[in-house]
Amino acid sequence: MTPFIRRGSLLGALLSAVLFAAACGSSTTISSPAASSSVPSAAPSVAPVVTSPPSAELTPVPGGVTASPPGEPTGTPTQTDTAWGRIWDAVPDSFPRPGTSTPADSIAGPVSAAFSVGAGAAAVTATMKAALDAAGYTTDQSGPLEDGSFVLDSTGTRSGCLVQTTLTPLSGTTLMTVMYGADCPFE
Repeated sequence: MTPFIRRGSLLGALLSAVLFAAACGSSTTISSPAASSSVPSAAPSVAPVVTSPPSAELTPVPGGVTASPPGEPTGTPTQTDTAWGRIWDAVPDSFPRPGTSTPADSIAGPVSAAFSVGAGAAAVTATMKAALDAAGYTTDQSGPLEDGSFVLDSTGTRSGCLVQTTLTPLSGTTLMTVMYGADCPFE
């Protein structure tokens, strides 16, 4: 293949990529090889260059979590008002949890923490009740409820410190959600 035909093929491929991106409504910028460069030994890769939009101010959502703007230190977490009461938007590292728990996503409504535990709800409830009692909480257990879930209502040693842990069975795992009251210490 002659250098003229090779450049024409590369130019055609680049033009096709630009037209394709324009047809898709893309706002990406495509970089092209420099015109003064020597003939490459292989076809150059054409990669889109995406520029990020200028940082926008965060808009608070009523009843939602107030996030820290990027680059600011997080420190103590924020708090959210719920139908249950005001809660921290996280639990402290000292809060007990089963060793096999992993963070859970896609939780409806505000919670301080959500975990997926690979065990049945009754077993996780017994483990959490014992762990909360050992951590100094006084805990009352409700359930199993109609959906097979359990609720642990705990009171901490600090006056007004309330914690509610809900354990819901889901196909061989248990979803554990925690509402950690704002009057509880966060350390």
